[in-house]
Amino acid sequence: MYSEIIKEIDKAHLLRKLFIKRAVEERLHFQQIFILRYINEHQGCTQADIAKYFHVSSATITVSTQKMQKAGFIEKTISENNLRCKSLSLTEKGRSEVLKIKKLFNEYDSNVVFAGMDSGELEIFSRCLRKINKNMADAEGIKISYSDDDVIAEIIDKLCQNPE
Repeated sequence: MYSEIIKEIDKAHLLRKLFIKRAVEERLHFQQIFILRYINEHQGCTQADIAKYFHVSSATITVSTQKMQKAGFIEKTISENNLRCKSLSLTEKGRSEVLKIKKLFNEYDSNVVFAGMDSGELEIFSRCLRKINKNMADAEGIKISYSDDDVIAEIIDKLCQNPE
């Protein structure tokens, strides 16, 4: 029974990724959605902050942010104290895109993902997922009593660690 449930979770994850790719692919590359969201939530962050959070190279983030800057979604501001340090912020077009994406996701979630589920079913499902996540986090030595961003960052960090 457990393997069937895990297969369904994996399938749901892949179907959501497919929706995201299809929904924004003409405007943004898949990963750029998450970079835009990060910048929106961390105005004034640097490319190094983003690279550290997503555990990718600074060069990878540089390429993505250059494309997003050229497309008019973000702007880079050079720090007065350190000319090599550039802080990132969303332009009006970038803020508008983040709002469009949030609206699109909310509509998809309510009209497709959770269609036909009443509040009681949603509460049970939510409790079950929280319990599953806590069990798995405990097994990995991750405490989930802090913010989701910290939990996700710690999970990504553990995924990117090289075995020694």
